[in-house]
Amino acid sequence: MLLTVHLPLYPINQLVESITYYSNYSVEHFAERLLPDGHADFIVNLTEAPKHTFDNATLQVNETFKKGWLSGVRKKLLSIDAGGRNDSMMIVRLKLGAAYNIFKIPQEELTDKVYEADLILGHSFDDLRTRIMEAHFVETKIQVMEKFVLDQCSGKIDLPPVVSFAFDQLVHSPSSTSIKLLADQTGFSHKHFIALFRKHAGMSPKEFMKVMRFQRVLQEIENQGRIDWARLALDCGYYDQAHFIKEFRNFSGFSPEQYLTQKGEYVNYIPVR
Repeated sequence: MLLTVHLPLYPINQLVESITYYSNYSVEHFAERLLPDGHADFIVNLTEAPKHTFDNATLQVNETFKKGWLSGVRKKLLSIDAGGRNDSMMIVRLKLGAAYNIFKIPQEELTDKVYEADLILGHSFDDLRTRIMEAHFVETKIQVMEKFVLDQCSGKIDLPPVVSFAFDQLVHSPSSTSIKLLADQTGFSHKHFIALFRKHAGMSPKEFMKVMRFQRVLQEIENQGRIDWARLALDCGYYDQAHFIKEFRNFSGFSPEQYLTQKGEYVNYIPVR
């Protein structure tokens, strides 16, 4: 297996968090559950084997995707193919709010949805995929993707400062940020602020705050040895244990204790055997 994780430099790093390329990839499990984390992903399938999304409860096939797809931000978990034998892909993890800059679609239209890439990008996606597949070196493949991303934005990155400010507050202090106070601090009306945030984030500030609070819980679980669930719930901003368990189950499909027995080695990925 060949695996490369590339962290872009400026200005691409204003839009892209990472670009992952792998080839000759195989796993034992047949599916993975991806947990909500506020990010959208752009994936190029570099084989001819189609990929699928599954019903979260029954694991029956929902949709089939061939050459590539755009996975919008999520408010619920997403069950996908884990990959077949000798799989090859390029996965572009987009920065918060960046998908609107690249794909020119209000992100609330993509939330909890997966779309074939060529439905959104047309022939330019087929050209991109061909150029990636024809490049002989991994570094060249990544450069092709970076140029495509920048060209899609015409070299201009348009994330309103008010949205950047809101992202920063909600990511770093999800348990203590007041949405009303945040709106007041931006100088926008409450209604205008929420509409602008939805356009770039794919969800309301309150919904995004819940996702970030859930993400903080996952990080604390990774960092702690023995877990005091009651203390963890209070530290992360949940008003009681029942509230914590309900919200955790909504995002992950498991209770917190079940999650400990099911989670994989990476945060936000749960293998399905």
